[in-house]
Amino acid sequence: LTYTSTVFRAGEVQQNKTRSIELARGGTWIALNNKEALFDMCDGGSLPSSLAGVSTTCQVVDVERRRDPSEVPYEVAVVQADEQVPASVATSGVYANPNSTSPDPMGYDDWLVTPDWTPVSEENKVWLPQLPVQATSSGGTRDTTMLPGTQDPSYASCRVFFPGTFSSPITIAEPAYFASGVYYFTQPITLESGADVVVGNGAEVGCTTDFEAISFAATVPDPLNMSGLGGTFVLGDEARIVVDDSAGGDIRFQMNQRYVSTDELSVAASDSVSIVSVNGTHEPLVLPEVLGDDLDVPGAIAVPASTVGTDGNPRAVDSGYAPSILTPKPTEPDAPTNVTAAPYRTGTSDWDAAFTVTWDPANENGSLITDYVVTSSPDGLTCSPPAPTLPDTSVQPGCTVTNLRHNRNYTFTVVATNGIGDSSPSLPSSSVKARTRNGGESPFLLIPDEPDDAEVAAAYSDGLEIEWEAPSDDGGSPIVGYEVRATEFPVPSGTPVTCSAWWDELSCVLPLGPGGLTPLQAYEIEVVAQVLVDGMVYDGVAEMVDGDDVLPGDNEVIVIPGAGSAPVQTAATPSLRVPEPILDFSTVGSGELDVSIAGYVSVPQGHVRVDASSPTFKSVEMSGGLVAGAIRLDTGWPPDNVAVYFDNPISQKKLRLRSVSDDGRTSDAIVQINRSGSLAINSWILQ
Repeated sequence: LTYTSTVFRAGEVQQNKTRSIELARGGTWIALNNKEALFDMCDGGSLPSSLAGVSTTCQVVDVERRRDPSEVPYEVAVVQADEQVPASVATSGVYANPNSTSPDPMGYDDWLVTPDWTPVSEENKVWLPQLPVQATSSGGTRDTTMLPGTQDPSYASCRVFFPGTFSSPITIAEPAYFASGVYYFTQPITLESGADVVVGNGAEVGCTTDFEAISFAATVPDPLNMSGLGGTFVLGDEARIVVDDSAGGDIRFQMNQRYVSTDELSVAASDSVSIVSVNGTHEPLVLPEVLGDDLDVPGAIAVPASTVGTDGNPRAVDSGYAPSILTPKPTEPDAPTNVTAAPYRTGTSDWDAAFTVTWDPANENGSLITDYVVTSSPDGLTCSPPAPTLPDTSVQPGCTVTNLRHNRNYTFTVVATNGIGDSSPSLPSSSVKARTRNGGESPFLLIPDEPDDAEVAAAYSDGLEIEWEAPSDDGGSPIVGYEVRATEFPVPSGTPVTCSAWWDELSCVLPLGPGGLTPLQAYEIEVVAQVLVDGMVYDGVAEMVDGDDVLPGDNEVIVIPGAGSAPVQTAATPSLRVPEPILDFSTVGSGELDVSIAGYVSVPQGHVRVDASSPTFKSVEMSGGLVAGAIRLDTGWPPDNVAVYFDNPISQKKLRLRSVSDDGRTSDAIVQINRSGSLAINSWILQ
């Protein structure tokens, strides 16, 4: 009913009240009836009203905070070594441990380790919340819908979740409501176009409420597991929150502030926390690691293990939780991709078919690739590129499988190996066959052509650097390396002086001195490419290094030492593993994205990504604070579109609502209102 009808009824019952006083009272009632928005809308100015003849203003008289300002954690803490906080998010720059005694406070050993963190919020420390007791998943389905017609009438449907443990991927592309409580996920939650999600009772409203969900959901589990107000998402194992708007359309994701009463002991640790990861080391384990212990990735990150409850005992892994695997910790490599096979032959018999298999290098995931193994199907024959010898570390992404049958279809898969273990097999190559008859013959495998443009690149006091270009034709097999040989001219004497280069190098240094080149001596220098076939190394055609043109012929080089030492090759080190973001608010569509997370977000061993191909109509707000291993923010976003900060959340405001009718009658109310929307009227005076 509109308020106008209420005014008429009130006028009939209470004849001693004037119409103008009722109008003033009505203005106040309309403001109070919009309590979900009143907490945020009250700023000292006018409030919108549907009632003519009266205006209403709202003034904040006092506020109560959830904690003292001195106990507010850092504005934004980024705990991966040397990681910068994006300027659009915060102005504090790199997070440093103020309690560090190290001369280098930015060293990774001083990141997020005792005494740098605390399980309860306190001054000058990073807050790492403990975990609530894991909620049961028994007692019926916890992913259901509202009965037809019982959802909020502005929504055509309403999907409902009840607190518990969810071990399967969840995709949401419709209105959905998560009843207040704690949720534990081990698989991704994907928000697709059309998702309109509200988590828990509070200031933001969605397609239903806690009370309506209990009353009118199609199925209601027992036990409910509901607690407090708002919701807490615990993310373990592979769980992450992902936005996917590739289908077009809007996405809304709202997490109301989490409130827990003091007598709800099992979930007390979830108070004020919206999203928290299960922290600790995870598989694959390398001795002496123990599952769930502190996560320590040298040069990257150090994070203490999660515990359960408010007393720090027991460990999370001993209470049914699995640590998040979305960390920089090295793991097995990803499977190689884009595997292709080219048919050749080494002879004319039935089993002289050969296939050169190549692929894109596998993602090493924080540990250097040490081997690849190619396997044929059928027959199960294999090949591998040669293993590198330090300081060389790269492995050629190709090799040749021999002794297969002609005129038979084959596919090939590839497995990558690093210092942690083996990848899963790649997708098989396309089916291919080598032919010796019936409509064509596959080419023979040949030795490589000569390298191009071989020359002396530099002279040092201890050697000559020779460089070249790769051959135009490798003969059908991947080049595994090069060898440079220098022979004395005009009369060869002793063993040639040599140097070698790995498959991805195009230079090496011939040593000068004892056992190497002799100063002022002339040499003929040749460069050959090498291939590996059936376990044997074969030289290609030699290329002669251009000579000095001071002796008869064109290919003689006189050794004239230079200045300084030749550069020393150093072994490559693996790059840090970059896992999938644990929170991925990245969009490719032009629709609206509205993300608001009111409580604390604690994902210290994962990273958060906010990105958009079209940043218009995109808003991501994490107003309860954020601690993350890294924050990746597209620098093209306008600052107004992203808010990631810790604003010391205000839990309650005391407001003065003043409504004035056109002829000066007033209604003054003093109201206490919580962020959740609940309120109490302290006084109300009509004049």
